[in-house]
Amino acid sequence: VRVLYYKAKHPPHFANLEDDFQKLATITLNRKRNNAIEEWFAKAKGEVFIYISDEYKDCNVMKGTGQ
Repeated sequence: VRVLYYKAKHPPHFANLEDDFQKLATITLNRKRNNAIEEWFAKAKGEVFIYISDEYKDCNVMKGTGQ
């Protein structure tokens, strides 16, 4: 059982900078971080020894497809 408490209910709307700036800023920052890590990994994987445990053998990033 899970009890949920809603502090406020917001009507659905298209995201905009005025109402959703913090959410959009967080999303953008996370995307930039992920892109930077992926670029570093793509550059470094040929130069650095990287051990991949068996549970991540099927990871697309490790295969170089990225998605």
